[in-house]
Amino acid sequence: LVNDKYMYKTNVVYVGLKILGISDININDLQVTLDFYLWFRFQGDFDIADLEFFNVVDHQEVNKQLKTPIEEKPKNKDQEQITYRVYRIKGRFQADFLPNYFAYKQHVVGVSFRHRVLTRNNLIYVTDVLGMGHNREQSLVKRLLKTHVLNPASGWSINQVWFFPKIIKEYSAGDPDHLNVSEGIVEYSQFNAAIQIQKDQFTLQGLIPYQYASHLMVISGILFLLLTFFVK
Repeated sequence: LVNDKYMYKTNVVYVGLKILGISDININDLQVTLDFYLWFRFQGDFDIADLEFFNVVDHQEVNKQLKTPIEEKPKNKDQEQITYRVYRIKGRFQADFLPNYFAYKQHVVGVSFRHRVLTRNNLIYVTDVLGMGHNREQSLVKRLLKTHVLNPASGWSINQVWFFPKIIKEYSAGDPDHLNVSEGIVEYSQFNAAIQIQKDQFTLQGLIPYQYASHLMVISGILFLLLTFFVK
């Protein structure tokens, strides 16, 4: 409490994710197996790996993989030194986990997570643009296609890729640690990695933009009437 105002030390954590494989796609259950590297780069000393995945199917299996990083820079007693940790995660995840990302005959696969305890006051996720090579000329979709993260024999192809953090709001549910928050709402920093996939099939509905569909329907109706008239 400083000058009657609550002040927080906020840790900015850079997050990067590299997809290694997308397999076992089950559209009936909207589940898919994902294999990926997940890394964090930050200053300070706290358990950044204490994550809560929103769309994971088996939480226990993923939590086991988060206990031990496959690579970690040695910690320095100086808290200003940068800590770097990399994890290898493989498990079943729910598809179409993001609202407002729906398209006809297309699905969104990926991961979405936040820290279990630390709120936005103490932790903010930032996409590791440099570490993921987003500054390169080659698009993310082309890079994923080049590395064959999705087997062409599966009958699916990748359309778009998004990596972005966002702020989510949840009710405190009477938690004593958050009694001072406004309107009982707690904000958390959430990181999202989303890949849009679609079946390899030719459809006009997938090619024609939605805003032009109504115009095309009117034109088709007029042509049909004219054709009927001339045939008679």
